[in-house]
Amino acid sequence: MSYSIATPATEEAVLQALLEKVKAHCKITFNHDDEYLIDLTATALKSIQAECWRNFINATVTLKLDHWPCGPIFLPLPPSVSVTSIYYLDSDGTSTEWASSKYIHDSIGEPGRIALAENESYPTLDERIQPITVTYIAGYGTAASDIPRELQVAITMLVKLWYSERMPVARAMVFQIPKTVDYLIELYRFRGENVLHSVE
Repeated sequence: MSYSIATPATEEAVLQALLEKVKAHCKITFNHDDEYLIDLTATALKSIQAECWRNFINATVTLKLDHWPCGPIFLPLPPSVSVTSIYYLDSDGTSTEWASSKYIHDSIGEPGRIALAENESYPTLDERIQPITVTYIAGYGTAASDIPRELQVAITMLVKLWYSERMPVARAMVFQIPKTVDYLIELYRFRGENVLHSVE
């Protein structure tokens, strides 16, 4: 199993909105550090997403599988919003879209999952590596305000710490997360990686 995530279409707008929250939190009234603050905000956002093992802003995730699982297909980086498509290489090596009527997407559970519809079975696959491609949308929404409030606070607190230390972004990425921020992250930290690894 492997997956990749595309840059969210609304990322710049989200960072600008978070920048305003950061400046208010830091009591910054000038603009000449905005570029540096945006870099720190982007780094904090990515760092906290990684700590939570979630995706905050709606983006396209591409999941590659070597075989059909025994049960449902679990979707990394919750929450999952919708399934765009599922393609597979059939026994002749032809790329074929699996009809959406053949499966059910559970977007409520975490992680999201794709299960067989009633009386359906998985199609026969070609023997090549990663013959299955699942494309789906993951995230809380398209705006900064869609990110849970606690995570917004965690982002602004982390940026304030890094800004006050005036450390380079590269160092900020490996800087230890303070306990207060870690407590907020813990509220949303996903603990189901073992579920995903068990179906590889």
